[in-house]
Amino acid sequence: MNLIYTQPFFTMLFSYIILSERITWMAIAGALLISIGMFFAERQEAA
Repeated sequence: MNLIYTQPFFTMLFSYIILSERITWMAIAGALLISIGMFFAERQEAA
């Protein structure tokens, strides 16, 4: 699994914790799209 794509999740989390930034619905939607993309990119085809 390529963990480079999880950087936006950690950025969102740490900005919420350290900078008291708000997590918006657009950030959640983006995280969901990244998760879906990671799922499809990393899945293995059944032989």
